[in-house]
Amino acid sequence: MKTAQRLEMPKRLILAILVLLAYPTANRGDTQGHSHNDYAQARPLFAALENGYLSIEADVYLVSGELLVGHNQTDLKADKSLRSMYLEPLRAWSQKVGAGKLKPGSIQLMVDIKQDAKGCYRLLLEQLSSYGDLVAVLEKGVLNGGPVRVVLSGNRPFEEVTRDHATWVGLDGKVEHISVVKPAFTALEMPMISAAWPEVCAWDGKEPVSEAEKAKLKGFIELCHKHGRTARLWGGPDRPEVWKELKNLDMDWVNTDFLAKAAETLGLKPLLKATRQP
Repeated sequence: MKTAQRLEMPKRLILAILVLLAYPTANRGDTQGHSHNDYAQARPLFAALENGYLSIEADVYLVSGELLVGHNQTDLKADKSLRSMYLEPLRAWSQKVGAGKLKPGSIQLMVDIKQDAKGCYRLLLEQLSSYGDLVAVLEKGVLNGGPVRVVLSGNRPFEEVTRDHATWVGLDGKVEHISVVKPAFTALEMPMISAAWPEVCAWDGKEPVSEAEKAKLKGFIELCHKHGRTARLWGGPDRPEVWKELKNLDMDWVNTDFLAKAAETLGLKPLLKATRQP
């Protein structure tokens, strides 16, 4: 199948009607949803937007000159690329909405690099250069351009991004990156801090959270906010009781696989309505 044909495939799936309902922007302490491993959803990207998720995660591998999306290499398929599954549909969505109505970086596309950090990064930059209308760009300390801010996670090429001044992409950081006197990256270059749930908290969500565990969660969130970053925990219990508590504690990004249920609990506002073509 030719590349041009592959890039058109998502449009034939669902883009019959796109009606914008709201344009929220994530601010520190404003709890929003993060669609964890979004590509595993029955309707990647669109289910997230319909349920009001402002952060969407895609794992990528470099295969034969393309960034293919999947959790493991055995999951990869030639027609499931970052461009076909996310960049092209997001461009179509933003054009329907009117990108000028959206603040730069309103949507966060987290690209989790699984291997070959430098190779993936260089190809990603090459591809993003064709999406100047879609991607937010950091210029002289100001985020300008399109509504989507691409943020690298996973196997990140920190040195290369540093040399490029995080122009086309931001970084998902770790606590160690802000637990220094002078962080190497500004808050715009590294807008969020993520940590594994067990590194911060032992609560399993099945019983009411103890004050001690709540204090650990609050401490992580406040540390991120103190340094001007948004906060996210991954690998934790994906339950309504946990979502509610994280919202009460002002967690910025609630990591979940259960998009509709979590959106209802968090009170997220849908970004679009979509109908399938017959």
